Amino acid sequence: MFQRHAREGQMKKIDDPELHIPLLKAIYPDVRKINRRKLVDNLDFKFQKMVKEPPVSSTRKLRFNNVKAESTDSSFLKGRALEGASSEAKAVKKLSFNLISPTVHSGFSFSIIHFLSAIRIAMINSHAEKNGLSFRKSLGESSSVRGACNSKRTEKKNLLQCLTIHEIVEHVRSNPGDPHVLEARETLQDLIRGALIIFSSALGAKGWKALTSYDKSSKHWSWIGPISSRQDNAIKEEISPEAWGLPHRMMVKLVDAYANWLKSVEETLKLIRSLPTPPLTYLYSAGDVEERLKGVRPRKCVATISPCCAEVRAYFHKEEALRYMVPERAFSYTALDGRKSTVSPLRRCSGKPSLKTRDHFMLKSNRPPHFTVLCLVRDAAARLPASIGTRTDVCILVRDSQYIVEDISDEQVNQVVSGALDRLHYEKDPCVQFDRDTKFWIYLHREREEEDF
Repeated sequence: MFQRHAREGQMKKIDDPELHIPLLKAIYPDVRKINRRKLVDNLDFKFQKMVKEPPVSSTRKLRFNNVKAESTDSSFLKGRALEGASSEAKAVKKLSFNLISPTVHSGFSFSIIHFLSAIRIAMINSHAEKNGLSFRKSLGESSSVRGACNSKRTEKKNLLQCLTIHEIVEHVRSNPGDPHVLEARETLQDLIRGALIIFSSALGAKGWKALTSYDKSSKHWSWIGPISSRQDNAIKEEISPEAWGLPHRMMVKLVDAYANWLKSVEETLKLIRSLPTPPLTYLYSAGDVEERLKGVRPRKCVATISPCCAEVRAYFHKEEALRYMVPERAFSYTALDGRKSTVSPLRRCSGKPSLKTRDHFMLKSNRPPHFTVLCLVRDAAARLPASIGTRTDVCILVRDSQYIVEDISDEQVNQVVSGALDRLHYEKDPCVQFDRDTKFWIYLHREREEEDF
């Protein structure tokens, strides 16, 4: 009877809340306990809903349950999403505590493990991007022959061995791992070169194997270390020992080795950056070599260059002083044609470096202890324009040194330079070569990189 009056819109408001309990049970039959105070507060709303809507049937119950289930699923999914975001945040937080940091030094402006991982990824992924498609195509065409497949797999592995230092620099510049490394005081090429040398050296850890190798003939670096089968680009994968395929203790030793290297070369790189730009008043260009050597007779040793001006000589003095402040590393002089020319590091046989200089009639006594006649002549040959000249040209450039006695005679200089060139020519890794037909001396190390030594 009550429901019939509700459908017809003739229901009147009743003030006794006790009479409305059966009504609420009709709407929500599953409700067992009813808060009467809340019922009184929402009484008008319940009556209006009952008047406008049909009575509750089994179909309506099912629809209500579906709606309730959908709302429950929606809230469940939202809860799962929040839980996922929370778990990711916890993972990142946990990762920040598990990052492999240097144990020997601190205060670096960038993350070493992120930077080293960026170099590793550049060496592994660059050729996969360049050659992966053509390799898969050729591999699919020969899939019927097992031997061909094996050869292709070997070919794919060898494709990783084709990066110069400049190519690695460009790849790392686009994906540095830690962007702060691009703002470091040291140049990116110096930082990468140090990492590559450490990758290829012996760390002294048990079971350690070199991660990179260098081919002097082609000037290419190769990644020969482990390559993970998982292709996960997440940061937490890139810097993890699992991605490197190395134990955690070796990763710590690797990061410490790079931290030691970076700390040891900070002052050196700072001094190199302090050099001003070379003067623009150089006498010769790279294209003048044929014209310069055209009038030289094969059997006569004459000069093909003129003495340097004061500006060029003053700049050479700055380079020369810096070169012997860091004798253990390769150095690049500015040759007379304005191009850079590399000289090798000074090798010591064994023991501590000597702090005393040996007396020599042509050299000043206050020169650096590492400075010898061979160093004097090697530096002069490195500055030859186009890396070629006569013995007389080398004698002229020898006189530019700030460590040579000024009043030495030409005959004495010529005698010392002649003997030094012969000794340099017969070294195990000679930096000069003598052309017997033209009587020219050729400097061989001009284009070398530091790793070539």
